[in-house]
Amino acid sequence: MDRQEIQTLFKLVKLSAGFERIVYVLSFDDEMVAEALGEKYGTGGLAAGRNFLEKIVRFRYTLPPADQLSLRKLTFEGVDAAVKLAGIELTEDQVHAFVRHFVDGLEPSLTTPRQAKRYANALTFALPSSKARCIRLITC
Repeated sequence: MDRQEIQTLFKLVKLSAGFERIVYVLSFDDEMVAEALGEKYGTGGLAAGRNFLEKIVRFRYTLPPADQLSLRKLTFEGVDAAVKLAGIELTEDQVHAFVRHFVDGLEPSLTTPRQAKRYANALTFALPSSKARCIRLITC
């Protein structure tokens, strides 16, 4: 979602959120939304955006970060599904090599379930079109 879409969405929420007995649940990245709103509604920047959000959001709940083991499990489930869907069979050594490279390389940058899902989705798209080459890449 780009900044203009964020600004439009929150303006719509602000204009239509006055209905009795209706609660809106908004899930968003606080910093990204505050920066986008600060550009349009205020003096600019993060602080101005947060001030605008305070006018809209009555109750705020911040989710804790996802724990590393859960993200690893989610990622590996997606990788496993992508490999199976592509009809690729890996040896035990290839699986161990992938796990080692994943833990040392990619895992530190996966911080959200969305990133884990996006990685698995990218593999689901890429693996069928280049089976042989991908098997080499997974184990290199």
